[in-house]
Amino acid sequence: MALAEIHGKMPFIYSEDLLTADVFAAFKYLPADSGILAFLHSIDGLNGLLRPLQAGDTVTCTYHFWPIGLERRREPDVLLEISIEERIYHIVVEAKYYSGPSDKEIEEIELDGDVYQVGNQLADQLRDLYHGEYRIFRQGLRHRRISLLSEVNDRFLIYLTAHNTKPRTELDRATTQYPIGQRKLFWANWSQVYEHFQQMRRWVTTEPASLILQDICLLLERKGFASFHGFRPMPMGDLDPASASFWRDRSPDEPAFKGIRPPPSFSLEPTASKFWKGD
Repeated sequence: MALAEIHGKMPFIYSEDLLTADVFAAFKYLPADSGILAFLHSIDGLNGLLRPLQAGDTVTCTYHFWPIGLERRREPDVLLEISIEERIYHIVVEAKYYSGPSDKEIEEIELDGDVYQVGNQLADQLRDLYHGEYRIFRQGLRHRRISLLSEVNDRFLIYLTAHNTKPRTELDRATTQYPIGQRKLFWANWSQVYEHFQQMRRWVTTEPASLILQDICLLLERKGFASFHGFRPMPMGDLDPASASFWRDRSPDEPAFKGIRPPPSFSLEPTASKFWKGD
């Protein structure tokens, strides 16, 4: 899909599902330690909750696209199962592009004698994650049921959006319905993903990983997620008047710019036409 969009052959350019699939498929085929895990370490607040990576550690990541949580029946975009040596983390990614949260009508439920509000998409996904039961795809069919083996404290939700600043209103709405989410809910944007891939390109030079990074960066640039890195200095050199010109819209034989000429002076006599058309 990424290749089709890069070459202008993809009509669904605003699909968040296709964007998510392209980006996390790229992560899937890159090394887990320097790919997805390093990106997660770059997310504000989450870094300190993940086990620091040490030399010789074995890191793996299993990707479950569009699972269904069996508590609140919510369908996040990706469920990541990351293993660092013997420790397992489960991270849900809810990715957004142009659309906002898929909230439902707010309702109240009673659980263990307490009354809770439900209906907020992120809060419902946090409840699914706490419950730890999902139905996932296997061989193209979503019929396999899994139970998360990670500790509850090692489960997190990433809200991935196109915002340039943190969407605090949406995050606060979720944690109001599910207060535990204050320690579980984190935010990142697509520009951070682009920056991470760009950093990887500086030292990943072997194929096919280098080609994957090249294509996914082109896709994210096409979607406007490239960050500003300052102005590049103009290369210095002599211009041959017979063959080149600094200004693209002026041929070499045209006279050079010599400043702004003052406008011709004139006076408006009483018998002449008025300056303002309405007079």
